[in-house]
Amino acid sequence: MQERKNEVTHSPSNQQPTALIPVDILESVTFKSKDLVLPSDYSAENALQAAWLIILETIDTVAKKPVLESCTKPSIVNSLLRMLTQGLNPVKKQCYFIPYGGKLSCKRSYFGTMAVARRVAGATDIYPELIYKGDEFEYEIFRGRKVVTKHTQKLENVNVQNIIAAYCIIEFFGSQESYTEIMTINQIQRAWAKSPVRQDAEGSTHKQFPDEMAKRTVVDRACKRLINSSSDRHLFVEQPAYIEIEEEALDEIASNANQELLGLDTDIEEPREDREAPHYGLASPLHDGEFEPAPPEELANKEPEAPAPPPQASPGF
Repeated sequence: MQERKNEVTHSPSNQQPTALIPVDILESVTFKSKDLVLPSDYSAENALQAAWLIILETIDTVAKKPVLESCTKPSIVNSLLRMLTQGLNPVKKQCYFIPYGGKLSCKRSYFGTMAVARRVAGATDIYPELIYKGDEFEYEIFRGRKVVTKHTQKLENVNVQNIIAAYCIIEFFGSQESYTEIMTINQIQRAWAKSPVRQDAEGSTHKQFPDEMAKRTVVDRACKRLINSSSDRHLFVEQPAYIEIEEEALDEIASNANQELLGLDTDIEEPREDREAPHYGLASPLHDGEFEPAPPEELANKEPEAPAPPPQASPGF
């Protein structure tokens, strides 16, 4: 972690949220994360404080006790590190802390997967959609890429019992081609079977909302390929100079708002009695090449000047 990122261990003087974290766990997280480089748009301190408050209230339903008692300290530290390295925010439901077998793990959520894909792969929009029995759906494969060419759906086809497939389209900045992932319902169900949670249990999320869980599964697979094949370039991209200049200007405006104006000459020269009164004519000189128009009342009372005599003819010799 860069030097500025090490500030995750320090809380502002007027706040004490990090004081809730035990010193041994806080020191372990700080020691292991000191050489990590985190995303520039990620507040590690806020995420760490929020995560600890969530962990404090998390109960191990199997052991029937708080996870701080049922899970090992190394697993708690590693779950916090996993959250930090991915730049996830638990307040935004981008990750969950789940106890399993006496260990605490940080699982990236549906929202967290999309957030990471946008950050590391440059994704702009992610569109998941379901295919129901009776839909007209066609796609082509071009140079190994799937491209959806047609999907027509009728309202009467929308029924969670009639889901036959799902797909996800990811779009990117610039001219980069979009990416499409398609999964049949059999593939989706096999992916669900890998989860330690029973999907067929009464009251489970997969059984109550199979349509939403199918979308999340296809989004997770589509984004995972992009995330796992990406580089760490996003960690080293500096902010454009014009953004820094604009932010400095805004900071200066905010700091000087409602205060005395700076940089103005307050020593105003008093008028001198011996200075000539301003001359008003048709125009009076002000500065180099500039003239001040005469007052209207003076122009109205001014007698017209006599026209100049015509030029005399010169002798013809």
